[in-house]
Amino acid sequence: MALAEPIASHSDLERRFAGAALVPGMPQLIGHEPAAGWAALADAARVTGARLREAGAEALVVLSTQWFTVLGHQLQLEPRLQGRRVDENWYAYDYGTLDYDIAIDTDLSEAWATEIESDGLQARRTRYDGFPIDTGTIVADALLDPGRTLPIALVSCNLYADASAMGVLAAGALRAADRVGRRVAFVAVSGLSSGLIQRWIEPHEDRIEIPEHERWDRRVLELLAAGRLDKALELREEYARAAQADSQLRALAFLAGTGCLRGAADVQAYGPVWGTGAAVVHWGAT
Repeated sequence: MALAEPIASHSDLERRFAGAALVPGMPQLIGHEPAAGWAALADAARVTGARLREAGAEALVVLSTQWFTVLGHQLQLEPRLQGRRVDENWYAYDYGTLDYDIAIDTDLSEAWATEIESDGLQARRTRYDGFPIDTGTIVADALLDPGRTLPIALVSCNLYADASAMGVLAAGALRAADRVGRRVAFVAVSGLSSGLIQRWIEPHEDRIEIPEHERWDRRVLELLAAGRLDKALELREEYARAAQADSQLRALAFLAGTGCLRGAADVQAYGPVWGTGAAVVHWGAT
C-alpha cells in the first residue's frame, strides 16, 4: 500500500509565499494621457510588481473581481492567452482597447483545482481558444509584470461564494504551489468603493463624489497600514453596505486566506478612478 503524501506544515508553506498585493483593474491606469491620480496608482502597481519579483515570485496567483462566475470556481488552463479585448464600458477611449499576451501556469492551476475540490468546493477547468479574459486581469498583469516574465494561475470570482470560501481558495493555492514547487505571489484585482461617476468626464475632473465612500476607503486602508487586518475584515460587510465596496471586499478575504499577511501593509497609493476608490496595497513575504 502506498504511503500517504505528507502534509506540509504552514511554516513550510510560507516558504512558497513571495508576498501579496491588492491592485485596481480599471483600464484608465494604462491610458496614454492619464489623470495624475491614475498615473500614481499605475506607478505604485509597477513598483509592487518589482517587489514581488525581487522576493522570488515564480508565478502570480490571481483573483480578479471582473472575472465573475455563478457556478463554482473556474480556473484557466489554456497555456497562453493572446488577443485584443475591447472593454464594454470604455471602448470609446484609448484605454478601452487592450492587447494582451499572458502565460498560464497550467501545472499550478491544475494542482490548485485539485486542492479546491479536496476542500469540498467545485472547481471548473476552463480551456478554449479565444476565451474572453477580463479587463482587470489584463490591466493588473500589464502593470505588475510588464516584461511578461511570470506566468499566472487565474481563478474566477464566484458571485455567490462567501468570504470564507474565498479564503479557502487562497489556502488551496498555497498548498498547490508547494506541491508543484513554486514560490508564488498572490494578487487580488479589485477596487474599493464603487460609486462610478455617471457621466463622461475629462481625466482632470475625476474625484470620489460621495464623501462617505472616501471616508470608508481611508478607514479600511488605515487599518491595513496599522496591521489591523482582522479589524478590516470584521468591518467588511458594513463597509460594503456603506460604500458599495467592490464585490463586498471579498478580495481582501481571499488574500487573508493565505495566512501569511502579517504586520503592517504598505499602502502605496489611493485615489479615484472615474469616481470609484482604488488603492495599491502590498504585503511582503513572511
